[in-house]
Amino acid sequence: MGGAGPIRPGMPVYGADGRPVGTAEAVDGTGLVVRGRHVPADDLARVAPDGVTLRRPAAHYLAQPGEHRATEANVEHPPPGPVAAGGVEARGGEPG
Repeated sequence: MGGAGPIRPGMPVYGADGRPVGTAEAVDGTGLVVRGRHVPADDLARVAPDGVTLRRPAAHYLAQPGEHRATEANVEHPPPGPVAAGGVEARGGEPG
């Protein structure tokens, strides 16, 4: 973690995508508390006078416990064409 001094309660906290997560409410040797949730020290990417940047996007930290946020890595993408029953791609205009 890059540092520009200690984290203080009241500092703004941002996700890796630059979106705001909240404000540091408490700080200890294991991490900090933002929006009532503990963020481990391993998740801290950068500390600067203007705020703390975390290692993951803001949506990761803003999700409620047990809530699953969709990310590019875990979204199922639909097949490229229309699919008929049985998983066979529907084709139109073929001679029959």
